[in-house]
Amino acid sequence: LLKMQSNLKEAQRLAQIGNWEYNFAHQTLDGSKEMYRIFELEDTLENSNLFTEVRRQIHKKDQVILEHAIKKSMEQAEVNSFELRIHTPQSQLKYLQVICEPVKEPGHKNIISLKGTVQDISTQKMAMLAKSDFLSTMSHEIRTPINGVIGIANLLLDENLTAVQKEYVSTLNFSAQHLLTIVSDILDFSKIESGHITLEKSSFNLEQVC
Repeated sequence: LLKMQSNLKEAQRLAQIGNWEYNFAHQTLDGSKEMYRIFELEDTLENSNLFTEVRRQIHKKDQVILEHAIKKSMEQAEVNSFELRIHTPQSQLKYLQVICEPVKEPGHKNIISLKGTVQDISTQKMAMLAKSDFLSTMSHEIRTPINGVIGIANLLLDENLTAVQKEYVSTLNFSAQHLLTIVSDILDFSKIESGHITLEKSSFNLEQVC
């Protein structure tokens, strides 16, 4: 049993995943050693004070996410997964992946507690944000010369060109427009990953697109 406990603690440390359980009746939060480490709290902290300290660290804008997830778990009695940002006592910003599951009273439908895991995903999140920033910056930078090519192509089309020259410039303009669409799609991918994508309704000619 001691060996299994030791292996579990080691696995949690390596994966940076802690487990927890919140008891509604006693209003206490019980957490594993790794959870204390993630929140940079002393593991001697009493369970009755742990929830207060944990909630205090959660980013103000993410408090609503936590409350919504708890309410959803209580009402729908299902497992929920969500992300939270916290500010540790050392003012370090961390991104956490939280999973919570309702626990029912044996033989009854009453939910007596919530249990789950919390994982520090700061490294992965920062890498994803850095990639999104890079894609966004590169997309904007590439757009500038493409717009220049499109602008010059449009000006050339207004000139007195031969049929062959006009065909060449039209092909150049079409290719630049197509390249601009690809760059915009790349920018949309970065927006999707960062959760900032916005959808809009736009009319189009289906036959022309096909």
